[in-house]
Amino acid sequence: MDLATAALIFSTKLMDSTHNPNWGPYDHQTMGQIVTGIVKATTDIPMVETLIRIARWESGGFRADVANCKILGKIGERGVFQVLPSNEKEKTDLCSSDFAVQAAVTITHVNTSINTCKKYGLKDSNLLTAYTHGHCLIAKGKEALLRWGTGHGIFLVINANAGDSQ
Repeated sequence: MDLATAALIFSTKLMDSTHNPNWGPYDHQTMGQIVTGIVKATTDIPMVETLIRIARWESGGFRADVANCKILGKIGERGVFQVLPSNEKEKTDLCSSDFAVQAAVTITHVNTSINTCKKYGLKDSNLLTAYTHGHCLIAKGKEALLRWGTGHGIFLVINANAGDSQ
């Protein structure tokens, strides 16, 4: 099974397990486009899983109106990953219809968070707190935890379907 297929199955399972049906159906087409963009931007499985989780929670469930910047975050966060742009190029890139471009900017911000928070001795989902909270901390809420991916979920999908290609 290729990574794009496994990532799409993972994101579908994530949405199916976390989406409240009272909110109406979620946008499968936009989700598929976002996952395709993520896999174009990186093949690092933990990063793919992290980006899928970020997109799920930050966009309100892969919402097209958030992904295309028709709706911005409270303090100007943009795109499906709700990144606060640090310059004009990022401002434009985070609203790109090419989700690989949005993902590439987000990877930079995620890696900055991880590298910065490691300097404070933080581990696991707390490495994402500079991304989710603006500074490194031992998170008491679920924001970083819900967005942190170890790759385990995607590996489970790949392993569960390993015999399908034989």
